Amino acid sequence: MALALALALALDRMALALALALDRMALALALDRMALALALALDRMAQLNWAERHDNDPKHTARMTTALLRKLKVMEWPSMSPDLNPFEHLWGILKQKAEKSHVSNSQQLRDVIMEEWKRIPATTCAALVNSMPRRSKAVLDNNGSHTKC
Repeated sequence: MALALALALALDRMALALALALDRMALALALDRMALALALALDRMAQLNWAERHDNDPKHTARMTTALLRKLKVMEWPSMSPDLNPFEHLWGILKQKAEKSHVSNSQQLRDVIMEEWKRIPATTCAALVNSMPRRSKAVLDNNGSHTKC
């Protein structure tokens, strides 16, 4: 009986090790594919003379990110300016809704965010986009600083 249990545990460990190895290989393959797709997209964007915009958030200044951005024309943009980024406002809406849900684990949080994302009406997105001229003017009037828009 003890031998059977030990054998079963050893097989479970081997199966787990194999599954982890396969997961690592699948992850590495997926990351390689993403890197290739990103490189091809960046090359195409450079050929089309597209300009990239980002908010100079410190996480966007990592060596790898700045190396990738050197291939593109990058627009001048105020550092960390959520006033000028409609997506920041959408994330704020999602954050408020998620906080009201009192989730207890990351899977519940993911589920809440996915469900709340589906509930955001197109009119909310349109209103954020349509507010950009007003927001841009407010930032300019405030010498580039944050506003209460």
